[in-house]
Amino acid sequence: MRRIQFVPGIAVSVCLLFASVPCASAATIAVVPVRAGGVEEVDWFLGAADNEIVLLHGGQDVMFDVMISGYGPEEVAAYQATLDCGTFSFGTFGTLAAISDSCATAGDFQTGFCLGVDVSRPNFLLAGTSEVIDACQSVVACPNGEPGAFACGAIAIFGASGPDDGSEYYAATFSVHVPSAAEGSVDLGLLQDTNFTFMQAPFSVPIPVDQFVPGTVKICPLGDDCTPSNCPAGFCCDPITGVEVEVDDGVPCTQDECQDDGTVSHTDYLDLGYCCNPLDGSIELIDDDRPCTKDVCLPDGTVVHEDIEFCEETLVLIPTRASGEEGVDWIAGPGGNEITLLQGGQQLEVKVYAQGFGPDQVTAYQVTLDCASFDFSIQGSLVPIDTDCTVGEGEFGVDFCLGVDESEPTYILAEAASTLPACDVTTACTNGEPGRFACGAVAIDGDSGPDNGGLYYLATLAFDIDEDALGAFSLQLDLDPNLTFLKTPMAEDVPIEGSAGANGSIPTGRCCGIASEPLLCGDGYLIAECIGAGGVWSIGEVCAGVSGDESIDLACPCSSEDPDVDIDGDGIALYCDACPDSLSSATVRIGTCETDVQNVFVVAGCNLLDELSACVPGPQLSYNQEVALDIDCVTALVDTWVSEGLVGEREGVRIIRCVE
Repeated sequence: MRRIQFVPGIAVSVCLLFASVPCASAATIAVVPVRAGGVEEVDWFLGAADNEIVLLHGGQDVMFDVMISGYGPEEVAAYQATLDCGTFSFGTFGTLAAISDSCATAGDFQTGFCLGVDVSRPNFLLAGTSEVIDACQSVVACPNGEPGAFACGAIAIFGASGPDDGSEYYAATFSVHVPSAAEGSVDLGLLQDTNFTFMQAPFSVPIPVDQFVPGTVKICPLGDDCTPSNCPAGFCCDPITGVEVEVDDGVPCTQDECQDDGTVSHTDYLDLGYCCNPLDGSIELIDDDRPCTKDVCLPDGTVVHEDIEFCEETLVLIPTRASGEEGVDWIAGPGGNEITLLQGGQQLEVKVYAQGFGPDQVTAYQVTLDCASFDFSIQGSLVPIDTDCTVGEGEFGVDFCLGVDESEPTYILAEAASTLPACDVTTACTNGEPGRFACGAVAIDGDSGPDNGGLYYLATLAFDIDEDALGAFSLQLDLDPNLTFLKTPMAEDVPIEGSAGANGSIPTGRCCGIASEPLLCGDGYLIAECIGAGGVWSIGEVCAGVSGDESIDLACPCSSEDPDVDIDGDGIALYCDACPDSLSSATVRIGTCETDVQNVFVVAGCNLLDELSACVPGPQLSYNQEVALDIDCVTALVDTWVSEGLVGEREGVRIIRCVE
């Protein structure tokens, strides 16, 4: 499990783009502790993180180097780093004091505690230039008194740093004194102001700094167990009691962090927006930053991005109901704008919605049907109903009529003080009366308000369906801007990025019965399979090659409480139960491993355990003995369940863990 070091104070720079000077990729200026005044491993030691030093007591001096990396593709000609004295405080336990003594010789940098620029360092940033001027001085007075915050920098007289080869380069040295009473920790940082901390390329072109990494001074009190040998890398040490806690909890999919108070936090990567592979702990960002996809984390650590229906269309037509009995005469389709009608001769209601009109606000609109889309693909038509519920000729939600229902919760002009809705025939269809209808409304006082996302209601349309109608239809709007439009308060057009039509069908034939006993319908049930001239079809599918006259029974419900028909007691008749002898456990239990995941139904009569049975190389799952499941088979099933919303990501992980 990876250990993440929290680094406060990171700044994001705005890159100043020049035609001939590309931006630096990830320039970083870091404050890195070097040593303290006591004896190493007795009075102090360097922490597990590169930027941390641990003191066993206060009253010591500490030296830091300023290191620069990632400045390419530019070359550095000048730089300056300035301490931020706002980061000096231990709170009530004292304050760091910057040491003003200059490092006069190379030996001072090795043994003393001073400030300066050691130009003799092999990794000095400007080592390749012919001549360098370096200097340090106090530039900002700290609010808690002298000697203030110090700045060190250098400038190349001729030349520049040379290309960035990915290494860290030395820039300057600072030293501070830690007070004797110090407790806890401080993050000694640099002043993130381009007047005080900066890098420049030749000709004074600024190099943006992406990260400022502070140096951490942590105090472990005398007399406790917080020593280098007892607080190694991978452990978190309480600065007061010295109690050590292992940082890694052994769970691959948690981010483990050592807090300043010695406690360890374990945060699930899902809560941080990442999908994690439970086997190796690798992570992937879930959100792809695309508004028209649904981002799903699967239990195996992969991320899928599913397209969201209607996301890119401004106008959407959604069939909401038919006049027959739901489940018997009509069924809502798998898409939000689909409906399956099991017979003609019904009435159909369709509602029109708008979305994505922001940042504009809508004060008037009109939607007009495209009568070229009224026909079914085989035979029959949709005939618009001219009963107008807006003027009281019918009642919304009861009758099948057209109009603008101002009581709809998502009515687009609901925020307006009053609106004037209307419906009318605008153009006669070439295939005869009653023509195509238009509905719209105008706000008398006010407008739609801001677009907060989601679908906003515009109008309700209704149709009579021919008795002999067969095949598919796709009801559309006419997007002629004179017939269908959204208007702003200034009477300007809101761009319409297409529309999603209302789609539906009346199947050419459905079978009811099973191949071996086709007359067992009785009170009725949908088939487990349908065998006809064209082959085998599964539940609910149209039997190709079977005409409407040859359909046996279109009103056969699957539900049954008869134990002779429903032998496994799941409420689904044997004839349409794809798993007639289901495993009836309330939860998914694999052998003796309990997942506490609800054993929900997946398809007609089959639950999660039934589907898992396909992954057993032998008999069905047992509730009281260990079984061997094919992990690849289980993982594939769980991924499908998660993507379909049958189980959550964490539930899927629990199922996989019972199989590993």
